[in-house]
Amino acid sequence: MSTSAVKRKVYFFLLMIPVILTLYPALQLFRAYSVTQDEVAARQYLSEVREKGYASVRVPYRYAREARASVPAMMAQELEQMEAGRGNVQLRWALAAVSMLAAIGAFALGVTIIRKIGADSRRAQRDFDFLLNHFEKSWAQVSRLLLLHIALMLVTLLCNVAYEFAWSRANWYTHGFVAIVFTVPLWGAIFCAAKLLISAFRQLASIEAVDMPVLGRALTRAQAPQLWSWIDDIAARLGAPTPDHIVVGLTESFYVTSAPVALQPESSRLTGRTLYLPMTYVSMLSQGESAAIVGHELGHFANADTEHGVRIALMHREMDQRIAQLIMANEEDSSWFNEPPIWASIYFANAFEHAYLHWSRVQEFAADQAGARVAGPHVSACALVRVTALAEVVDQFQQSAHARGGNMIAAVLAHVAATPLRIRQDLLEHKIAHPIDTHPTTRARIDALAVPLDDTLLRDALRQPTETDTTWFSRLLSPAAQPA
Repeated sequence: MSTSAVKRKVYFFLLMIPVILTLYPALQLFRAYSVTQDEVAARQYLSEVREKGYASVRVPYRYAREARASVPAMMAQELEQMEAGRGNVQLRWALAAVSMLAAIGAFALGVTIIRKIGADSRRAQRDFDFLLNHFEKSWAQVSRLLLLHIALMLVTLLCNVAYEFAWSRANWYTHGFVAIVFTVPLWGAIFCAAKLLISAFRQLASIEAVDMPVLGRALTRAQAPQLWSWIDDIAARLGAPTPDHIVVGLTESFYVTSAPVALQPESSRLTGRTLYLPMTYVSMLSQGESAAIVGHELGHFANADTEHGVRIALMHREMDQRIAQLIMANEEDSSWFNEPPIWASIYFANAFEHAYLHWSRVQEFAADQAGARVAGPHVSACALVRVTALAEVVDQFQQSAHARGGNMIAAVLAHVAATPLRIRQDLLEHKIAHPIDTHPTTRARIDALAVPLDDTLLRDALRQPTETDTTWFSRLLSPAAQPA
């Protein structure tokens, strides 16, 4: 669903439906006003009859066919009935007024919700602390306002029906019961609004971070002392804290996180700082290129990005997951009542996406500078281009039948050896995959390193994996290995 389509649906739901709902209570107010005016007109007519005589007073239009002499008596009887039913009329006035105010209130809330999301997202782009501390609060406030918006529309419909029942009671003996028949569509609308309110209350829950699922194996210091020593050295050069856990796997790219990790297939839970190393990439990068990338990732720890940004990154990820779950649930059991919460969630996520991506880019550029301090700008830029080129080849291999079973590292190395690395222009504009983040484009990151994207860089980055590239990491994993 496109951003513009979601925006149109949100605006229709928040603004147009309340405007439409004001039409019926406006008619009801007019009907109550007409009854009140009829009472005033009847009293005025009888007063003039007493002063001037019935022959001199103009007969009301609705009595035009009656004998002039009988009109005052008929009018007096009607006035008596009006006075007796004044309480019922006042009740209808109140119901129509409440209905109108509720519809107007729903419209005002719709405007408030839209303005709040826009204002909060713009402020979040200027102030990272605001984004960090108010993302959850903003969503909670928007959720409550949306629930109140739906509740006010429900109140409008209930008052509409109550008005018609009050009118029917006052006019029961003159076919007043017919009005009840015309409330059937309103009962359907009440059912829809009530079900929508229940659905929204269930779906617009607070954003709760959950453990990040990771497929891989955690390596302790005892299992891989040389690997840990290498990581410790890079961290020391940057003045960054060392990770609490190192996880190696096959399915992701390089990343760090401070989020709780649900490690599979071991079914264990890791807390603290975790560094993920993809065997599919470190087996085809030089040790210097890998050091630059690890330096970049540890740079996030040095800049406190993971501690400061993990809440936002996880909430961003949780928001996307919730939207995906809502859409999937609606596809399994399609219902209109599931749609507005989905629209609201997507609209909110889209509004904050710009702020999130802005601060993500700021963090990535700063971390790239950390990687450059470890291995130099040229090697860092070379690593960026190489990982971008390898990503396409590795993804193609993992989706092929050759990726099933056997030694995946050996198989992917053979596949890369038989597939010359290329870097298409559009690949340089791609973002590097990350499970809870969105990186700037590769070209933008190379430009920020002040390294020319020339033939020398491309030749170094697009080389076929050498024996040194494919063996240095396995040596670090050996307990008997010598320091690299």
